[in-house]
Amino acid sequence: MNTENNHLYNARVSEVLQTLIQNLPQDEISIRYLHDQLSRRVYGSLLLIFALPNLIPLPLPGLSTVTGFPLLILSIQLMLGKKTPWFPKTVLNQTIKKEHLEKIHTKIRPYLLKLERFVIPRYFWLTQPPADRMIACICVFLSFLMLLPIIFGNLLPALAICFFAIAILERDGVFVLIGLACTIVSLFVIGFFLSALLAAGLHLIGYY
Repeated sequence: MNTENNHLYNARVSEVLQTLIQNLPQDEISIRYLHDQLSRRVYGSLLLIFALPNLIPLPLPGLSTVTGFPLLILSIQLMLGKKTPWFPKTVLNQTIKKEHLEKIHTKIRPYLLKLERFVIPRYFWLTQPPADRMIACICVFLSFLMLLPIIFGNLLPALAICFFAIAILERDGVFVLIGLACTIVSLFVIGFFLSALLAAGLHLIGYY
């Protein structure tokens, strides 16, 4: 392990993202590059970096698909207990514009720094096996929700995944509980939207 990778392995979340953004090599960044750079922090960093873009309401068509599939693949592998994440080539070759990642980082960083003041290692049993498998199962479900064609429907599931990722990275069980609460809210909001959509569809069918 070289000095830079060792630094990333032991750094806080904000430091990992700052180092990544500062060293982006080109205008479009592939999923393969993000995977290679963040794999030293394994699942936590990768879950976070793929979930974060969905928290910013940018006009990026297909963003939830580009980030949702890697999140789904990561979550399934974490659930199965794989130590090193793997992606198919079709996912690895997908790209995200550098300017979009920089814009996301600029908006997220101040909040992340404030959040880190409250993050400390505690309630380890909520972030270690077998609890990490439970987190992974929930993230699989949240990833499916992100892939649904609902306007801004990816925001709350992505926020929940971010909390779970921070919990894994910083070994803070409190953030697992916050992630669970956010997951419940996601279910209610998306469930309400789908119910309203179904009711509207049934009404139109009955009307015509």
